[in-house]
Amino acid sequence: MKHAEFHQKIMSELTPTEIALINTNIYYNPDYIEYYMNYHSGQYQECFDFLIAHRNLLTIDHTPKKWQKVAKQLINAKLTV
Repeated sequence: MKHAEFHQKIMSELTPTEIALINTNIYYNPDYIEYYMNYHSGQYQECFDFLIAHRNLLTIDHTPKKWQKVAKQLINAKLTV
């Protein structure tokens, strides 16, 4: 899967709030380093499958405390666009 297709799939499958929380809850979270590595190595299908399988992580309740303020700002920004 190419990056553009990955982007299109997440835009169609995930809610704006879930999309806003990908970076704070998964991408920058060292607990999910495999997602980060897959993303940077172009394994976008693996990333998409991870997001769908772990969709429950894309809530404010699963946002690390240090990212809570930023996450809320991202959610508000996504919802107003």
